[in-house]
Amino acid sequence: MEKSSRAVTEVQPESRVSYFLIIVRLCLVFIVLCGILYPLVSTGLAQVFLPSQANGSLLKNDAGMVVGSELIGQSFTDPGLFHGRVSSIDYKAEASGSNNYAPSNPAMLQRTKDFIAQWHQDNPSIPLTQLPIRSPNM
Repeated sequence: MEKSSRAVTEVQPESRVSYFLIIVRLCLVFIVLCGILYPLVSTGLAQVFLPSQANGSLLKNDAGMVVGSELIGQSFTDPGLFHGRVSSIDYKAEASGSNNYAPSNPAMLQRTKDFIAQWHQDNPSIPLTQLPIRSPNM
């Protein structure tokens, strides 16, 4: 019986340990790079070059007290001011998440209809056809 010409290589136990150590070292290096160094460098650069944006684009009143952020919508009641989109969190910055209502959700549809009715009451000279509304039910 002839021996096969193909060489079969087996991994020795010592080399398995060395592969394992290489993998562990690489994991530690990437944890330090991606989990510590990169966030520190990017935060530091943001603080140096874009300090206002890095700190949340905060708005302050004349007394220096924080009253809001440029990035979070606000509720307006004056008909002469711009009305933003319907907020699912009632414009509360501390709750800046969403309940993820679908456009077909009855609660969201009702809130949107109420918002449109209020807008139309505040702006009677502008026809509703000028609003970017897709649903014919509104």
